[in-house]
Amino acid sequence: MGKNKGAGIPQKEQFQRMQYLYQAANQCIKSDPRDLNLCRFYLTTMRSIAKKSVLRLHVDIKRTMCKKCCVLLIPGVTAIVRTKSKKEKHLVVTCLECDTVKRFLLRKGYKLWLDNPEAWLDNIQPITDLPSANKKQNNEKVKQ
Repeated sequence: MGKNKGAGIPQKEQFQRMQYLYQAANQCIKSDPRDLNLCRFYLTTMRSIAKKSVLRLHVDIKRTMCKKCCVLLIPGVTAIVRTKSKKEKHLVVTCLECDTVKRFLLRKGYKLWLDNPEAWLDNIQPITDLPSANKKQNNEKVKQ
């Protein structure tokens, strides 16, 4: 009757459902690029599942979705992709449905935070020297 703690990924069903909806939206656009309503429905449903279950979408998924009209941004089909360099080089993705613009910096050696090993909880070292414990020990020494 109790919860099964530590078994697998928490909220695995929601992740699977969101992955299925994303793949269905992708297939929907590939089969008929003119009919975006079904794709939009799949992605809004995916986004609402993520909000209700307090899950974060992966960065790669966020970058392929338009925030305003909720359509997959596929270069040449639903989006125009350009590179521009005024101050720094950046990638400009323009949605063809709502003309929303997304800009991503293109720097040499840039990695997403999720790609860094420091971002993963498995690699974080436990803190052995806590400042609050040191303060208590120092206060006891001063009182003696």
